[in-house]
Order: sequence, then C-alpha cells, then structure tokens
Amino acid sequence: GRCTKFYTRMTEVARQLPHHLFILSTGKFFEVNKLLPIPDNMMVFESIPQVDLLQKCDFMITHGGMNSITECVFCGVPMLVYPLARKWDQPGNSARVVYHNLGLRGRIERDSAKTIARKINQLTGNYSFYQTNVLKMREQFEIQNNSTQIVEILESIIANNETKQ
Repeated sequence: GRCTKFYTRMTEVARQLPHHLFILSTGKFFEVNKLLPIPDNMMVFESIPQVDLLQKCDFMITHGGMNSITECVFCGVPMLVYPLARKWDQPGNSARVVYHNLGLRGRIERDSAKTIARKINQLTGNYSFYQTNVLKMREQFEIQNNSTQIVEILESIIANNETKQ
C-alpha cells in the first residue's frame, strides 16, 4: 500500500515537472494499471538494469538501500531518498546521504507530490553542489576499495584460524 500511494504521487510529480523524464521500476508484483493514466514523461517497468540506467541519470529517487546508494555514488548520481521501512538500514543510510550532502531525504508517508517536486527542484537547482559531493565520496570509495587494509584483515583471520587448528 505504501508503494502504491508513493508511485501514484510520483505520477502527480511527473505531471508537475514535465521537463523531467521519470523512469519508475515497480518490481514484479505491482499492478501498473493502478497508475493509469501514466504521464507522457514517465515510463514504468517491472525491473531495470539499475547500474546501466544510472549512467544516464541526473538523479535517483531511491528507497535508500546500501546497494542503490553505492551504485549512485559510483555512477556520480545525487539522490532523493525515501526510506520504506524504519527497522531496516534505510533511515540510517538516508541520514548519511544528507550528512555527506549526497542528496536529500523525504518521508514516504508524509511528502505530498508538491513537496516531492519541491525537493527535486532543490536537488536539481543545486546540482553541481550535490554531484561534486557524490564524486568526492566516489573517490573515497575507490581509495578504500584499492587499499590493502582488507587483505591485511583477511590474512590476520586466516593466520588466527591456522593457529587454532
């Protein structure tokens, strides 16, 4: 129900922001006919190869899962995060997105279509600020991924296991 309401609001947002193209990935079990009529500037799919699409996007509206955030960072894409569940990692992840100025956060149950459109305009109006921060974060990710620290940790674990045997 929460997703249906949010997707419906997103169709309203698309109508309010006709100069943006919205691509909505609903998942397997969503009934697309609940969104009819779909605005001309919105395309709806069951699933999409996210990393391929992100390479062509200006921003992403996401639930805030760590994989999606990481993919946005590696593709240099600022985010508008709408956590789905309070008990998962999404609220904390969205707080980090805001803290590091990688994008903005919204409240999936409270934000109206007008509020979502305002946040999109805020994100795109300050686009270079957010994208610069995303690219700086990507550099940090690359440094960490290329570090030898993980190798040292794994070697330590292996060595400890060998001494126990």
